[in-house]
Amino acid sequence: MSEKIPPQRKKLVDVTNHDIVVDQFRFSHDVWSCIIPLSVQKMKNAVAILAEGIWWEQVADVYSDICVNVDEKTGDLLLSGVSATWKDIESCQLDVYDEFHTLIEMTFHGCGGGAARFTELINPTMHHCLYANETIYYSFLSLKVYNHASTKFKFVKRKLPPVIGRYFLLYRSIIQHHGSRLLKNEFDASLAFPERGGKSPTVTVRHVIQDLFGFERLPELVQVRHLTKSSKTCLTASDIGASKMGHSARTHATTYSSE
Repeated sequence: MSEKIPPQRKKLVDVTNHDIVVDQFRFSHDVWSCIIPLSVQKMKNAVAILAEGIWWEQVADVYSDICVNVDEKTGDLLLSGVSATWKDIESCQLDVYDEFHTLIEMTFHGCGGGAARFTELINPTMHHCLYANETIYYSFLSLKVYNHASTKFKFVKRKLPPVIGRYFLLYRSIIQHHGSRLLKNEFDASLAFPERGGKSPTVTVRHVIQDLFGFERLPELVQVRHLTKSSKTCLTASDIGASKMGHSARTHATTYSSE
């Protein structure tokens, strides 16, 4: 029955300039190909406002050595040997924290090796995140179901780029210091991405993508996910890369190209 339903969305890659087109949204190649450094710059700006001093720069520097301990009870990742000091967050800085939180969510969604569903980011706890080999390894419970006979619950393992992993450690440090003020209740601190009580509805992944690409209106979350999926396809469009994904380069051209 599912196969008889026609596709509801159109996604393709413009062969001329490598822009990704999802429905009526055109994601510029100049932006999506630099999504990680652009996101990191925004994270850097946010942390510079929220932190007291410049101690955090060493943590964010992937070429510096850091020590990370694990709280056996909560699974939280703790910076060791670092005097982490954060400013008392005032009302004017809450939007900055919300943007930092949203950027972390966005990178976990799309920079860990695949395009997770945004609903899959709600329930993971810190027990799903590990710090090893200078970065964050994590697992999400896949909500994809092919048919009634397929496995409904499957953990998908992912890995963050090292520079994003450093900022995730800083994000967890903020929660450890300000969790009682930021979160709805103390139990939320065990979640990997706890929502702040009273978070602004205008600081979401959709708004971050709208700002990055200069859209006049908000894309839907499913369109953002198709952007991530298509960018991964573009990055593996060579003969070798395509074969590792389980299909040929010709499949890329016939399925994802506008030619």
